[in-house]
Amino acid sequence: MPIVRLLHRNYGIDAAVWGQSSQVATLPTCHLSDGNRQKAWRSTGAGTSDWAAMILCSTTAKVDRVAFITYNFTTCAFISVEGDCTSAFNSASAFTTCFAPWAAARTRVCFVDLSARQTGKKWWRFVACDTGVDDGYYEVGVFAVGQATCMRVGAGDPAIGYSVTDPSLVEYAPAGTPKTWKLTAYAVVDLPHRFLAEALVFGDFQDVLRTGGRQDDMVLSLYTSEPSCTCAAVATNLYGRFVDSPDLRYVLGAAGATLWDGTLRFRESL
Repeated sequence: MPIVRLLHRNYGIDAAVWGQSSQVATLPTCHLSDGNRQKAWRSTGAGTSDWAAMILCSTTAKVDRVAFITYNFTTCAFISVEGDCTSAFNSASAFTTCFAPWAAARTRVCFVDLSARQTGKKWWRFVACDTGVDDGYYEVGVFAVGQATCMRVGAGDPAIGYSVTDPSLVEYAPAGTPKTWKLTAYAVVDLPHRFLAEALVFGDFQDVLRTGGRQDDMVLSLYTSEPSCTCAAVATNLYGRFVDSPDLRYVLGAAGATLWDGTLRFRESL
């Protein structure tokens, strides 16, 4: 069964200096250093090999996954994601992965897991070629480069709660005529955690909450074995954060082991 995964640290926000590439002056690449998915970068064209962006990370960065949030790519897109030790990308063939974004429906989130954890790659970029784009440019709200962490809960766990909240407001005129102020709906996911070892709760688990979610948004994937395979998988690739501190409860495990249960609530950021 596929398990829930998080891209919980976006080096594009935490440890990056964005270099100039193909960009519209009012929508520059530095907008990609902002976690706000509505603050977009836009290219000056949509050619066969337009540079989308370039990013400088710490040499100690460990990268498992990249993701695009709020983009105008189509299913015709061919995107090369490259990492290298220098800005020249002369040895970028050391790591290159290409994938075609699927129709991400309302969530507008797509990602790719790297074949192996990448270390020592100081410079990152993506180059796009999309014959299906009719806008005359490429546009991306967030390009996330970071670490993927598995959560100890199966994607098919019936205790996972998924709902869509519509925050629209309704008032009524004296005559009883309704007036609606339409606001965008967002998804909420409740993730249970069962039988967590104490070393994890007060180690890796806390690191995830510190480096992503409480201060920065993350990418949540409920179905990771094949993200584009079903409508459910596409709909549950979400960009957001945990809205509450974890409520962890002590339980007694086998042979007196110290274990913990709890639930986290993840809210989509629009």
